[in-house]
Order: sequence, then C-alpha cells, then structure tokens
Amino acid sequence: MNDELSSGNKPFQNHLTEELIAGIENHQIIIDHPVITLINNKRAQLIQIRDGFVFDSNSGLDINIQRNRYVANELGFFADLLESAGSYSLSPTDLIAIWSQIQGMFKEQTWYIALARMISSAYVIQDLKSHSRDGFTRYYLVNHKLPETLTNNEDLLLVNNRIKELTESLKLLESYDSKFIPDDPLTGPKSLLGIICDDFANGFSTLKIRVQNCLG
Repeated sequence: MNDELSSGNKPFQNHLTEELIAGIENHQIIIDHPVITLINNKRAQLIQIRDGFVFDSNSGLDINIQRNRYVANELGFFADLLESAGSYSLSPTDLIAIWSQIQGMFKEQTWYIALARMISSAYVIQDLKSHSRDGFTRYYLVNHKLPETLTNNEDLLLVNNRIKELTESLKLLESYDSKFIPDDPLTGPKSLLGIICDDFANGFSTLKIRVQNCLG
C-alpha cells in the first residue's frame, strides 16, 4: 500500500532516512507536487520532443550544441507551464520525488539540466509580481541570463531568498549522499541524490551566480 505525502509536509522536508528515500524513489511513498503533475500530464509530449531531435551533420555545429539549442527552443512550452503552476516547494523530498519521475526518460544529461534550470528558475520567482515574473523561465532557459524585467533590488532580494532555500535543499541532499553513498570519481554519481545535485549544479548554479552578481 502506497503512502501519500503532500508537497512541503514539514516533518519530511529536511529529515532524510534511507527508508524514506527508497520509498520515494520506488514510488511507494507518493508526494503530491505540481511539477510531478505537469511531468505526468505532458510526459507523452516530452518524449515526442525527445525523439524529434535530428543531428544535422552539414550545419558545422557540434551535436551537443545542436541538442542544447533544440532542447531550449522546444521546451519553452514547459517553462511557461511551470511558471503558471502556482507556488510550489523544492524541499529535499520534493526534489527526490520529481527526479524519480523523470529518470530514464532521457539519455543525455542536457535534458535533465534544462529541467533543473526551468524548475529552479520558476521556483525562485514565485514571490515576484506578475510584470517581473511573466516569461522569466522561458527567457532564462533560452538565453541563460536574467531578463531586463528583473532589475530592482527588491525583486532581486526576493529571488535570492528563494535561491537560498533551494541551495539549502541541495546541500542537505549532497550531505546525505556524500556521507552514505560516495560517488565514484570515474563513473560519477551512483545514487539519485548525487544525480540531482549534479544536474542542479549545471542547471541552477549559473542563475544563482547571476542574481548574486547583480546584488553585488
């Protein structure tokens, strides 16, 4: 019998145990989360987009560059949906639950980095007014820089507060993972927790740096 937890359930946010992690990974513990709902509702479309990438050998561009551009352009719709999904949390258990839903969906890390970029950017702008928020997630996905709508210090501080919250969640995952499931330096992360930290290191860190640079 599956147990169900709501997103942001306080006792489970920061207290990780082997049993809890395994239960979420194996879908024996179900976490109700807007991002998971979106992924499940759009899974067929995401797979169709995945399968639609065709390498153009005549373009003169490396396959990874072509794939990165394709992913950024084709996943814009999902960035918009995340932005309009309303408020959601990204506690350690939320991140485990979300990533357990998408593991195996894609072969290349490019896709997971793009999802980390979208999920994190939609999360950090949740406290902004609509004129500063609208279109942010798609813009950042495509351009990897902050839009001009995010300029005033008050908005940047609100975003930075969310960045701190997500950073704390990732630190807790990394701490647990490094303590109990050390990575192999040759093969990379062994566990889902290590994979999450690696994907967000690529998809979230730049956003964090850009906001903090603007704040000085």
